[in-house]
Amino acid sequence: MILLLYSNLILASPNSPSVTDSAQWSDAVLLGGATAAYFTVHAQKKTFFDWEWSTTRTDLSFKEDTVPTASFYVWSAALSLAAGLESGSKESVAVLQSFSLTGLATELLKYSFARPRPDFEDRMRIATATNDEKLLRDAKLSLPSGHSSSAFGLALHTSLWLHRVACARSWGQAAIVTGYALPLALATGIGITRVTDHRHNPSDVLAGAAVGLGVSYGINRWQFGPRAGCTQP
Repeated sequence: MILLLYSNLILASPNSPSVTDSAQWSDAVLLGGATAAYFTVHAQKKTFFDWEWSTTRTDLSFKEDTVPTASFYVWSAALSLAAGLESGSKESVAVLQSFSLTGLATELLKYSFARPRPDFEDRMRIATATNDEKLLRDAKLSLPSGHSSSAFGLALHTSLWLHRVACARSWGQAAIVTGYALPLALATGIGITRVTDHRHNPSDVLAGAAVGLGVSYGINRWQFGPRAGCTQP
């Protein structure tokens, strides 16, 4: 919805597209390496460590996800396509770099902390009864929240890209503020569902948000400089 709104603004704008530099081979290598590493870690059946989390609540009921994981693949693909058409291949690849590195960092932390989910006991009961290996594998992957890291990472990247577009197309301050407010509000809502769905503790969501925001900001600063917008030709 957010990308659709801004695509209408882009099409209605009389100015030229805000094309940036083209992607380099090093960008493709980073993207490919991060993606391969993510799926390698994600395929592990056991956590790296097995810590004692005696104060973590684990007795909440199992629920289905309010926001499916596939939503983030759709968001990243749509954002990459929109950024590529509007701003060139470097912007397109940067989206995927941000998304893949956020996922990799999150998985490494999940498998290292091995924190049980709030629905751990009910999840284990269901997994034992159904022999569901995915439920068993995910039972101790609560910290940080992957949904939250992906949501906030994509939200910030969306906002920073829209800031660059707004500056290049001479949009007003209201468009820039809205470009930050809407994606981050959506990410916040997604983070809340992770608690209400009994998937994560609030601290997991906050940690996920920090990972996503940090990686996304880092990629944008590395690719496009220290300022959020108005820096590209």
